[in-house]
Order: sequence, then structure tokens, then C-alpha cells
Amino acid sequence: MSNGSKDGRNYEDLKAKLGLRKTTPDPVVEPAAEPEPIVARATEDRDRTPPGGFNLGLSSAGAHSDAKPRDLEKEALARAQAAGGVGAIAEPSMGLKIAKLLLVIGTSVIAGFIGWSARHATDNKEIETKQKTDAQFLKDKLQNAAVTVQGKTQPLLEVIKRHSTLIDETAKKLEVVRNELKKVTEMSPELLKKTQADLEPLVKACQLYVDSFVRLDTEEVLRQGIFNIDALKEYLTFAKVVEDLYIASRMMAQEKAVTDELIARYDPKKLQVSERPRFWQMASVMADEKERRRIGILVPVQVESDAAGKPVFVKDAPPAPPAGQPAPPTPADPVWKVKVTYENAKQVGKESDIVSTDMLVFKDLKNDITEAVREAMGKEQDLYKALLILRELDRVDQLRMAAAPVVTSHKQAMDKLTKLAD
Repeated sequence: MSNGSKDGRNYEDLKAKLGLRKTTPDPVVEPAAEPEPIVARATEDRDRTPPGGFNLGLSSAGAHSDAKPRDLEKEALARAQAAGGVGAIAEPSMGLKIAKLLLVIGTSVIAGFIGWSARHATDNKEIETKQKTDAQFLKDKLQNAAVTVQGKTQPLLEVIKRHSTLIDETAKKLEVVRNELKKVTEMSPELLKKTQADLEPLVKACQLYVDSFVRLDTEEVLRQGIFNIDALKEYLTFAKVVEDLYIASRMMAQEKAVTDELIARYDPKKLQVSERPRFWQMASVMADEKERRRIGILVPVQVESDAAGKPVFVKDAPPAPPAGQPAPPTPADPVWKVKVTYENAKQVGKESDIVSTDMLVFKDLKNDITEAVREAMGKEQDLYKALLILRELDRVDQLRMAAAPVVTSHKQAMDKLTKLAD
């Protein structure tokens, strides 16, 4: 067996070990003739000068020739195959090419994922730092919150606690009033006075509380660009509790203003009544039809008046004397008459009449009306005061409900913000 056949088998065994071909050997085919040694032929060709001399791919004019360039890789492959057989050197298979391509793509994907993970980890770290910074900022805002009360800066929570304590004390005092109101249908003047005295300190405190603007400024916080939603939720929850107490206090403070306006505008002592002139006529009416007994009474009448509202009095002319008789002397006191309209025509049996003025009675009812109206107005005012007091009792209940969760809500917010800031 020739050397070429042995070399071919060696190549096949090597490919089998590399997994490129099966290990089953191919049938050995003896070549028809021994190939010419490559080295000897190459030496002989080297010693010979080709016809026309060495051109080196250039024309006689020095320009490139039109001959196609030699493919040295293919020539080497052909010579190797001629020396060692057809299967001595094999080209890479399609599977190997695909495997290499997938390896390159996989390497690129892994490298990209590693880069993305590094950037993502950096971004997560920055977000985590920002979240903690936001939580610490809101915690400091709550911890250092303060308000100015009567020119002095005081911690917000201390002002709220003091206000809540007064609310609880007032509510306990008013329990007595509530029990008394269950026994009666209306509030007596004494009970009304006692209730007003119990409520007065709380009403004034609510006015001061509102004037001091005991609230949390949420707009300033929102302008800071807070991104920690959990921390912002805790802050706004406590701010809402504080706002509810502020609104309840403002409603109580307004009740004082309503009561003051009622007293100032409808104070019975300040009531003034204008003149109320009235006319009555002495009239004789039948008191007993059976006995035909009459009685004199005062019948209210409306006196005919001019455009200015003044009564139209007419002088009564004396009757004319009989013919041939001298006229009677003019009386020193002439008779004046006026037309009247009866307010109750059934009493006198006619709608109107012309009567002598000395039969009329005049009186200005201003003083009588003033006293009666003041008394009635005083009762009405006490009724309105009682209604306002009952409404203020409801305001006290609203204050207690609003003040109850403040301290607990503050502690929960601080605990949660501390946890988020750590």
C-alpha cells in the first residue's frame, strides 16, 4: 500500500477523533499510477524558463495583464488532495459554521446583558438613595413642624395636644347639660346661661386655634418633587387628620360669630318703635236686645286723612234760622266733625259716618307696643340662642372625633417614615 493511502487514512482518523467524520474507514482504493512527486516537479519547473520569459502578470508596456489572478488557496488544496487523497483536507461543515455563528451571537447577548445589569443596578441604587432621602425629608418636616401662637413659636403637636385636652374637658362638663335636656322639652334661661358659660372657653380657644393657622403646608411638600410614594402617603395621611381638626375648630369659632350677630341685631333692649296713633269713637251699642239696654264702648275707627296723613277736620256750620228770625250768635267753640270708617261695621251697624271730633278718643300706642314687642322678641331670641347652643353641642362632638386620632396618627407616620428612611 502506498504512502498516499496511509496519509489519507491518518487524516480520516484525525477527523473522526475531532467528531467531523465517522470512525468507520473507507474502502482502500489503489491508485492507477503513482503520482509524480510534488517536490521534484516543482524543482524541475523552477529550473525551466517559461516561453517568452517571466511576465509576472505585467504586459510588455508595464500595465497589468488581463489574466485572472491565481487562487493560491484552491491550488494548495488541489495539490494537497493530489498528494494525500480526496478526503485528506475537508472544508468546515454547515453545522460547524452555524455553531460558530451562534457562539458569536450568544457572546454578544451575554455581554449586553452584563452591561444592562450593571446600569440597572446603578439606577436601582440611585432610586433607593432618593427614596430614603425623601422619607428622611418628610420625617424632618413632621418632627420639626411648628406654628406661631400669640407671637410665640410652638411645636405643632404640642399645640394640638393642648387643644384636644380642652375639648375633652369641655365635653365632660356638658354631659350635665345633655342629661338635663333629656328631661325637658325646652331649655330654661338658667340652663341656657350655664351652657353658654361652659362653652365660652372652648369657643375662644377655637378662635385662637384658627387664627394661629394650625395646619400642615402640603403644597410646599408637593413642590419638592417627592418620589417616595409610601413616605408621601404617610405624611399626607397625618396632614389630613390635622386638617379635619382645623376645620372642626373653625366651625365652632363661627358659631360664636353667629351668636354675637343675633344678639347685636335683635337685642330687645335696643328695639325702637315708631309712633302708632289710633282713634276710637264713643258709640252706643245694644248690650241686651231683650231689655233693650244699651252701653257705650270705644269702637276703633279709621279717620279720613289727606295726602300728608293728617285728619281732615270740617267745621260744622250752625243751622239757618227760620224766616224773619235773626241769626243766632256764633258759638265760642265751634263744632268740628270728621268722616270715620268703622273697622267692625257690625258693631255699629254701618260702614262709615261723620261724627263730632269730641266723640273721638286719640292715643299713641308707641309705648304699649314697645313693651309688648320687646317681651316677645326676648322670648324669640332665647329660643334662637337655645337652638344655637344645641348646634354648638354637636360641634363639640365633631371636635372630639377630629381630635381623637391625631396623636396616634402622628406616631404611626413617624414610625413608618423612620423605617423608610433607614
